[in-house]
Amino acid sequence: MLGITNFRYFELLLFAVITFVFVDNFLFSDQIFGFSPKFGLQEITNKNNITSLRWFDMKTHEPSNKGDPSAYIIAANYFSDGQILNATLWLLQPFNEKPTSTQISYGMLIDADDNNNTGVSGIDYNFQIISNNEAHTWSKVLEKWSPVPIGGFSTMVLTNQSKQTGFFEKGKGFVSLSLNLSSILYPQKYKVLFYAEAKDKKSDLVDFTNWVHIPPPQIKISTNPRALDLYRGQGQKDVEVIVDSTTGVETAVRLSTSQSGVEDIIPNLYTRILPIASYGTGTTSLKINASQYASIKPYTLFIFANSTFPKQIIKNPKFINPEEAWISLVANNSSDEPILNHTSLVLNVHEPPSILDQINDFWSKIGSPISFLYGIIAGISPWIYKSIRNYSKKTATSNK
Repeated sequence: MLGITNFRYFELLLFAVITFVFVDNFLFSDQIFGFSPKFGLQEITNKNNITSLRWFDMKTHEPSNKGDPSAYIIAANYFSDGQILNATLWLLQPFNEKPTSTQISYGMLIDADDNNNTGVSGIDYNFQIISNNEAHTWSKVLEKWSPVPIGGFSTMVLTNQSKQTGFFEKGKGFVSLSLNLSSILYPQKYKVLFYAEAKDKKSDLVDFTNWVHIPPPQIKISTNPRALDLYRGQGQKDVEVIVDSTTGVETAVRLSTSQSGVEDIIPNLYTRILPIASYGTGTTSLKINASQYASIKPYTLFIFANSTFPKQIIKNPKFINPEEAWISLVANNSSDEPILNHTSLVLNVHEPPSILDQINDFWSKIGSPISFLYGIIAGISPWIYKSIRNYSKKTATSNK
């Protein structure tokens, strides 16, 4: 009876462990709850030169250099834990907590599916912190943008939270934006454009960054093998260079090598263009040899991969209102996004092998087969000896 009780206890304990593992790996996984991709701190700088400031006037559809410096973005940092998208907009002048005649807003336009054919030229949401000049307060607003119908433009306000604080520091030139990604259904692949806007009765001036893609597109580069033995003046050896792309589009990767400090190591890959399929892998061969003047020491050869995420050009119909002018402007504001990465290859340079070394290497290569053959012969020798002995006795007996 005691044995049955112990077995039952063990059975329940095993069930609890299995249940815990299942809950931890499935019910609380990002996949079940649909969290967006996590990524570390990223940065995008303003495309314009600070010495030649330029805003765009949504009312006149013309560039302007007379905007509010506190509504001009020098750069933007952004990161996400998969649940919150956090961004810091760095401004040309300190944040103005109480604007009077001009309505100021800071925000981000979001293409929630990274698809230009949905939403307004790809734009699905507008998230912003906007001033209320009469009450001297700030509101957080999230709008859903519908496709532009003929003759008009429509939005749906999803959240409007007034009296916002804590998104700035008095006298500092930045504002912080935090968007709960659950409010836009935890997108898995999306892009964002940051902007600052200053609007009054005469003008509607906007400054904005280029689009940024989330998760950030990546190029990964590696070699096989990761380290290589070379003998100076003894010819070339091959190394496989492997490039993986997560850009989602077909691209060309420019491969190059650094010669700094490895002048006596001669790779054949100074510059090479390698075509890569979307979410694909490309390989090429790198031949390396050590010159007869190379020092006997380890070298590190750096191999660089350089590519661009191509810009997406969107064409819109004629402007119907200032909002559509803005949409058309920012939608076409994508520039080629550089993607850089590198890897290193350790090269151990040795003296050319002597004749004795070559003989030892030869015997080390054929030693195993010979040892195997010797083992077979040694194993069957007693049987051969016994067979020969029995045969000799039988022959001697028959001759008598």
